[in-house]
Amino acid sequence: MPEDPAVPAAERDETFRRIVHDYEGPLRRLTLSYASGQADREDVYQEILIAIWTALPRFRGDASERTWVYRIAHNIAISASVRRNRRERNLSSYALELDMQSASSFDPEAASLEAERRRLLAEAVRRISGLDRQIVMLYLEGLSNREISDVVGLSEGAIATRLSRARFTLAEIIRQGGKHER
Repeated sequence: MPEDPAVPAAERDETFRRIVHDYEGPLRRLTLSYASGQADREDVYQEILIAIWTALPRFRGDASERTWVYRIAHNIAISASVRRNRRERNLSSYALELDMQSASSFDPEAASLEAERRRLLAEAVRRISGLDRQIVMLYLEGLSNREISDVVGLSEGAIATRLSRARFTLAEIIRQGGKHER
């Protein structure tokens, strides 16, 4: 596909570098919910970056850049997940690892409790359905209901309802020690 002549290559390069800089953390966290091992997460992350690079000349600002990036990222992550699940056919082995924050000065007990809370939440999020998982992950990344609506194509009211139900479901999964039927 030829590049859009209206977008100079230097501008495209700079915009891409800025997007990678601004969204690297959120995009890497997103891969945590869709890919189990480090290699799989890195593959999904690279696929997301390629998709953003490829789509960049067509971005016209109809949606916010943030919404546009998340829409691409979630579509790629979902597609990668579907491909992997077709190969593996074993959703129960779908694992999620959390990044551990490294800090030179921290309270080990508080850090341990926080890590456990994150682990429990990550396991619970992994157990909810695909669209609800996507909505929760976007919410956890700080997107507004409107932005989530733009990414997933549901009304803001539907997003609010799904988030409310997801919170209840997540609390139940955590209370039951991770045992929950989808």
